[in-house]
Amino acid sequence: MSTASVSLSNTFLKLQEMRDGESANLGLKGAYGTDGTEIKFSTIVTGSASGGSVVSGIKATRSNTTSTQGAIVSTDDMPNSNFAVSGGDGLAIVQRKDGEGVAYTNLTDFVQKADGTYENSAGNKLLGIKYNDDGTLPSVISTNLEIVKITNNSSRPIPSTKVDVSMRIPPNLGVGVANPKFEAQVYGSLGIAHTITCTLTKTGAGAWNLTPVVTGGAVTSPVPIAVTFNNDGTLATVGGAASGDAALTLDFSAGGETNNQVVTLKLGTPGESKGLVQVGDTALVFSITPDGAPASDALTNSFDQQGVISTLFKNGTQPRKQYQIVLAKFPDSNELDNIAGTAKIQTTKSGFPSFQIPGQGSVGILEPKHLKQSNVDSTATLVKLMTTATDASLVLSAMSTSFDADKEFTKRL
Repeated sequence: MSTASVSLSNTFLKLQEMRDGESANLGLKGAYGTDGTEIKFSTIVTGSASGGSVVSGIKATRSNTTSTQGAIVSTDDMPNSNFAVSGGDGLAIVQRKDGEGVAYTNLTDFVQKADGTYENSAGNKLLGIKYNDDGTLPSVISTNLEIVKITNNSSRPIPSTKVDVSMRIPPNLGVGVANPKFEAQVYGSLGIAHTITCTLTKTGAGAWNLTPVVTGGAVTSPVPIAVTFNNDGTLATVGGAASGDAALTLDFSAGGETNNQVVTLKLGTPGESKGLVQVGDTALVFSITPDGAPASDALTNSFDQQGVISTLFKNGTQPRKQYQIVLAKFPDSNELDNIAGTAKIQTTKSGFPSFQIPGQGSVGILEPKHLKQSNVDSTATLVKLMTTATDASLVLSAMSTSFDADKEFTKRL
């Protein structure tokens, strides 16, 4: 066979390879977290002859298109743990399904498994940095990455520290009459509920004693608390001071809780017509609002745009930060090596990754309840398929002519 025939055969095979690659790309359209590939051709010249070069074939090189962003979509049935990276080229960091180390991916359809970990549909587990117990975040470095695993489904109790009071008491009650009262449910250091009952007894014109008692414990100081009012009914003093606060010290040690819990009654601001006031003909409680909360079961785990995974609790207490999702950025993400479909690993050509929190640098932010579709452009892919099909037909025709020429040349020998 002549050199021309060999070259044409080689070219046809490479065109077939391109066709197969573009067909595979077309099959990715609409898939989540997948990246297409690109085939680049270069001509191999092995020598020269009169009139030009002698070509022995075409070399095909396949590369990723990871840096090209796919469309971001959302559906109502996506869990909050599904997220897409938006506005940047950061990749999620995962523990490989085969246990062979860390990989990077755009496939972020994570769901929580029975063991508390988050796993995507390829079986790779999400990695992040765990928050310290005090809510601070360790350094964003690779050695602090671990498998995200949330199994603690109860909040710690929050002991009460204050009670906001909004109430009116009538000035026309007789001295020594103990009538107006209000109650508030507070929580001790173990989350046990206690009821504080405060009774107001008139001692003179615009002067009252407030006497608190508490269930499951004792009020150790101060008892009673002197409260006075101005001529316009606004609060004047509490405990002899021009303040609206009365700090109670509570002893709950009989039930195993602390013996010196301080709960402050917030009775208002002296001179202002809010809080505790002395007006009207009857006593009326507007609102009594204590803080604190008992221990609570978890409601759900929430992912935010900055990659913080927090646990929300049924009693509405402050969410607890659990993990920080970190994104990886490479000098050339197109040079990452594909493993197991959607997962990629570092290569010498890709360079070393930098790790950043979403919203910092150019890695992008997270869009919870969204996923990133394949970055394949179906129109461009169809054009390439049509072009390669045409080129293949032309090459086949040329091959036929070349083979006929080879046969005629052989006959003449």
